[in-house]
Amino acid sequence: MNKRFYILLTQWLTALLLLAACSTKQPMTAEVEQQSAPDPAIYPDISHMSADQRSQLYFSILLANIASQQNLEEIAQSNFLDSAERTGSIALARRAAVAALEKHDYDQVRHALSIWLKHAPEDPNAHKVKLLVSVATQDYVAANDELFLLLKLLPPSMDEQLYQLVQVTSYQDNADFVHYFNQE
Repeated sequence: MNKRFYILLTQWLTALLLLAACSTKQPMTAEVEQQSAPDPAIYPDISHMSADQRSQLYFSILLANIASQQNLEEIAQSNFLDSAERTGSIALARRAAVAALEKHDYDQVRHALSIWLKHAPEDPNAHKVKLLVSVATQDYVAANDELFLLLKLLPPSMDEQLYQLVQVTSYQDNADFVHYFNQE
């Protein structure tokens, strides 16, 4: 399996080098209909990066995806987090947070959440992860604050709120929500 992984990695590296070589050429200009600019948190602007920095970023993202597919979560998480730090991408920060959550590395989850919430402060999924981390680390004061904030961000239907909270409480076994809710 290691040989297959290295062959796949070599193929990705070759493709990455070809992409980096193409990115140094001047783009052709053509008049195109004006479209709205994409959300910079979802599609961050990396035009300020040099071609070398962009190719390193692409390599880091590719490596993280391959590592994730190969269940090498530590490598995947560190590369997703590094890429999220360099770009401010919500998607990469989300992937880093979930990978760290799977490893129960709550410090890294918090670090990824800081990037995620900086660019999407009202994303209920980020607040669900933050609630989960607070309960797992037995920080019940922060969990209370996060729960009340999360309830404001969820749909107004109580059934939908309950459904989404049940999903959060069943995500990780070491997050003792029974003990948390008995604290009230």
